[in-house]
Order: sequence, then C-alpha cells, then structure tokens
Amino acid sequence: MKRVLSIGAVLAVAILFLVLLRLTESNAPQFKRLQTPPFVQPSNHVSFDFLSPRPFEGGELWIHATSSRTNFESFLYDLNRRKVVGQLTRGWPVMQIDRSRLLCVQALSDWKPLKERQFGVIERISRGRIKFTRPPRGPF
Repeated sequence: MKRVLSIGAVLAVAILFLVLLRLTESNAPQFKRLQTPPFVQPSNHVSFDFLSPRPFEGGELWIHATSSRTNFESFLYDLNRRKVVGQLTRGWPVMQIDRSRLLCVQALSDWKPLKERQFGVIERISRGRIKFTRPPRGPF
C-alpha cells in the first residue's frame, strides 16, 4: 500500500511539473492584428528603429510610443495603406519573419522564476485556499 501511495505521489508531482512547463506565460509578448485604429495614450516620445538594416521591411515599419518609463507600446504601421495594422504588447520587436511570425524580446525584469510560477499554479488550482507568503519586492 505504501508503495502505491509513493508511486502516486511521484506521478502527481511529475504531472504538476509538466503542467507548469506547458502553461503559457500570462505576460508573454503578444502580437494582435488590428482592424480598427487602437486607442493610444498621449505619448511623450514616438520613434522607430532607423538604425535597423531593414527598417521598412515589406512596406511596414515598427513605431514605438512611450508615455512613461514603464509604459511603452509598439505598433506595426503599413506604409502603403497609411494605417496601423498591428500592435505588440509586453515585448520589443526584433524581426518579422513572415506575415504570421515575429521574433521579439522581453525585458528580464518581467521574467518570473520557476518557484514563483509554481506558487501561482498551486494557488489557482486550490482556488485561493492555499496561499504562499512572498517577500516584498522593492527597487534594487
């Protein structure tokens, strides 16, 4: 009986670990094609990567708008149609591979350690009955 319980516990931990690996990150970069122009907050700084070897690849241009130190948005602008056709959230575009694939990067400060992700999954599975105390995060 003890052997069955220990095998069951090992299987449960292995399944939980696999579920953690398969979960999509909630703050992963995401690209959305737009049909209507987006609502954009007034920006203090608007720019594009003019030093890129191909800034106007395929007749499209990445425009970056910043309204504060932590709030930045990236828009894909079609030069031929003269309108915004997409928006990248929680990331910075590096290169558009084709119409459906985009290579982008994300700041390291947005990355969550595996332990933090595990705590979050256990709290969601238990529907708030199990809660973990976390040390306060401050600027370093």
